Amino acid sequence: MKRASTLAAKAWSFAATLVILTSVAVQLSAQTPLAITGTVRNAVTGSPVVNATVRAVGDNRFSVTRGDGSYRLVLSSRESEVRVTA
Repeated sequence: MKRASTLAAKAWSFAATLVILTSVAVQLSAQTPLAITGTVRNAVTGSPVVNATVRAVGDNRFSVTRGDGSYRLVLSSRESEVRVTA
């Protein structure tokens, strides 16, 4: 039982320490959707996080990180909040 709680604590710590590095590609045209790209990395080790979900809050848009931790997400609004889960 102690081992399970230790593993759960480590998993929570890992998820809480994810760092999202995002560069925003700003489009001037209102007709062009806003796309953001970046890389999700572990804050402790710096290694890329594979299969993390990058999601626009309040929207059904999401992206899953590739093998190198990179992602591309098209947003419907410039006022979007983005969250990462792994």
